[in-house]
This record gives sequence, structure tokens and C-alpha cells, in this order.
Amino acid sequence: MRRVVEGLDAKLITGGYSGLNGKFTNSFFVLNEKGEWLTPPYHKTILLAFGEYLPGADLIPGLRGLMPQIEEFGRGPGPTVLDTGEAKFGAQICYEALFDRFTRRLANQGAQVLVNLTNDSFFQAWGQQPYQHLYMSMARAIEVRRPMIRATDTGISGAILASGDVLSLSCHPRTKVGGTFTRSRIGRTRRRPCS
Repeated sequence: MRRVVEGLDAKLITGGYSGLNGKFTNSFFVLNEKGEWLTPPYHKTILLAFGEYLPGADLIPGLRGLMPQIEEFGRGPGPTVLDTGEAKFGAQICYEALFDRFTRRLANQGAQVLVNLTNDSFFQAWGQQPYQHLYMSMARAIEVRRPMIRATDTGISGAILASGDVLSLSCHPRTKVGGTFTRSRIGRTRRRPCS
């Protein structure tokens, strides 16, 4: 990773796995131009039930044995703003962006830009889910009047202004809908098709 970032001569925001209190965590990293951690990582706080933890596993003996395929990730301490020296990023992983309290706490902590890293691959069979996830995330950004950068490996990535104006969205991998938007708001979009 260090060699890749050094070749870019730019900072890199990326997701990956880290550790906290003896458990793996779903984490958000910012690396400087030399590929070194610029800030401590953010560890995901709001975990996905039946994906990142098994509800009730601590209370019901033997439950984990019945569902061993369900991971048991560690939980982070709460909403975290990562200061890169150039901007303060409100870190969100996956569906944390859907929670108004979580997003408001980021804004209250001084986040200038919300950055949502997500993987929508488990919803690929449901064609509308990536759009729902995108639009619900955008609503939280508009509520707190912060721009949002959304980076997905399998969903819809984009850059959205605090007003709700969409600067750009990636193409949806299945439907091939997306592209560059001209001055638009939700409901009044003018798309330039995906290439």
C-alpha cells in the first residue's frame, strides 16, 4: 500500500480491517503522501446485525455454534472526525450514514466533509438497494449541511454538495445508470450517461 500511495503523490482514504480490544474492526484509514497513517483509524461503531455481529450471542449459550458463519467484529467508540490538516472528515462506514444522530454528532464535532465508505455487494441481487442507500445517505448530509463524498466498490459512488446538488455519481455496476450530473437536485437530475 505504501508504494502505491507514494506513486500517487496524494493522500489516500481507504477502508480495511484493523484491530481494537482484541477483535477485528471494520475501519477507515487516511494515509499521507508517503503511505503512513495520517490519523489513527476510525473503527466502525454501528455494526450490521447478522453480518458483523450476532445479536444475543453473549446472552444465549450455544447460539454462536449454530451460526458460526457470522462474524464478531469489534465496535468503535463512536462518531469520529479525522483531521487531515487540510480538512476535517466525518468518517462513516456503510450504513452508519443512515443514522441522523450519528451524522449530527459528526457535524457537531466539526466535520467539514462527510466521507462514507461502503460495500453494497451483498445487495447486488436487489437492484434498487444501492440507490436507496445512496439517497438515504444524501438526506443525512443535507440535514447537517455538509458535503458528502461516497466511495463504494460495488454500489454508487458520488460527490454531493451540502445543498443536495449532485456533482457526480458513478455508474451502477448492474444497471449502468449514473454518470456526470449538471447542476441538479434530487428529483431534478440531468444525467450524462455512463460511458
